Amino acid sequence: MTGEQILQGFAFATGMPRSGTSMLQMLLDSHPDLFFHYQPFYQFYSDVKKLYLAEQGFDFQLPLGDDHPERTLERQGFAPWLEGRRFSPQEEARLTAQATQCRGGGAPELADHLISDQGGDFLSLMQRLHRGLARCKGRDKARIIGSKEVLCEDYLPHLLDRGVRCLLLVRDPRSVVASQNYGRYMEWVGDRLPLLLIVRRWRQSVANWNLCAAHPLGLALRYEDLVSTPEETLTRLADWLGVSPFPQGHAAKPLVKQAPGPSSSFGERTTGVAGRDREAWQDILSPQAVRFIEAATRTEMTKLGYAPSSPPSRNALSDFVEDLDRVRPSLLALYHYDAERRQMELDRWDRTQP
Repeated sequence: MTGEQILQGFAFATGMPRSGTSMLQMLLDSHPDLFFHYQPFYQFYSDVKKLYLAEQGFDFQLPLGDDHPERTLERQGFAPWLEGRRFSPQEEARLTAQATQCRGGGAPELADHLISDQGGDFLSLMQRLHRGLARCKGRDKARIIGSKEVLCEDYLPHLLDRGVRCLLLVRDPRSVVASQNYGRYMEWVGDRLPLLLIVRRWRQSVANWNLCAAHPLGLALRYEDLVSTPEETLTRLADWLGVSPFPQGHAAKPLVKQAPGPSSSFGERTTGVAGRDREAWQDILSPQAVRFIEAATRTEMTKLGYAPSSPPSRNALSDFVEDLDRVRPSLLALYHYDAERRQMELDRWDRTQP
């Protein structure tokens, strides 16, 4: 890809919830050349995806395909649809109006400065929304404008192909489960997610890691590397974005929080990145849950350098019984680890056996 094909001035960061993406966003936004907002347009990305699914006759699902062998058509068709779909002025007006709602981070600042309803494709509307928000925040002079959005990894193929720099952050799946389903974050949201849902999302994140790592405009990072070698990782980020280096010692400075709710499930931190906990899951997850996670993600964990606590076992999949206390009831219809889904995991284990 040539330099002329890069969409100058834009970048996109994403990853699974509870993977450190908010910390990454705060680091990026603190650079004088960068404007990275916290989830301003989650509603926009969600609504565009709903429109795609409705037009294709699929049931609404996040993420697309959900690592389900029978649902790959959802993922495969999304990027071509984004490429060819043109929004009418009426559709754009509706999408931009809903984009200001406070779901996720929200962008209520745009309510009185809505983008004129010109119509156009997804990328042009995305750019106008981000430029409008940067103007509202007085940051339109930033060299790179962007945001971090969770549950938006399905947009990566299209954005990369259209010249947008895309950054993906991945974290140890055991840490993701511990942070999502236990501690202060779980108390804030009020319930837990089925373990199978988190596992499937994480495996799909690793597939997206492969995409970003192989693309000239993609960058894939591990949370653990960010917190263990923050200065080196920030240098890599600045080089990738083409901006001046972060100041020496920047990772140790306090971070300016934009996100609602707790930034950490296990104690709020006012310091910077360096020295963050990386293995709190060891004191939180049950041995049975750990064995299940490690067995269900063994191939992906190996690829990203995450060591299992014990050799993964097929029995960890066949014998697992999930604790459903405070698990969100609406998700159990799709992610309850019943006999059918148990067999799917066992079949996957057999297919990926070394």
